[in-house]
Amino acid sequence: MINDNNKTDERQEQQQYQQAIETRNDLQSNQTILDPTTYKEISSRDLEVILKDVRASSGQRIVLYGSISQFDSATGPGRFLASIGTSSIGVGNLESAHMVGDPATLKPFVKGDDVKMYVVVDGEFSYTSAADIKFTVPQFQIGMIELVE
Repeated sequence: MINDNNKTDERQEQQQYQQAIETRNDLQSNQTILDPTTYKEISSRDLEVILKDVRASSGQRIVLYGSISQFDSATGPGRFLASIGTSSIGVGNLESAHMVGDPATLKPFVKGDDVKMYVVVDGEFSYTSAADIKFTVPQFQIGMIELVE
């Protein structure tokens, strides 16, 4: 029974990721995705409102700051997990999130990097950790990303 549940979870994760790739491809064909003026700086309270019902906020363009917490062969070249928030100095940036982007754009970044991301809210992502714990986190599509020094 556990194996059937694991296979179902893996299938669901793969379907969610495939949908995220389709959304990413649609966004990449829109040239405004590379225009920073189309994204809004938000407060920590604004982020909490988005996170309260992330699906209802789908499509919003916002600026987030974060630290890449997992970016390896398990996530693949086009996505990573990050601790995100609205502070450029990292204070309060504790919310875990699934970030999806163009692999070529993400290639220079690694685990531990502090980044500024211009993102599109894209719903939720569920995954099972190596410790067999299921998590659901907000998902964002990355339009642009830069290293914060």
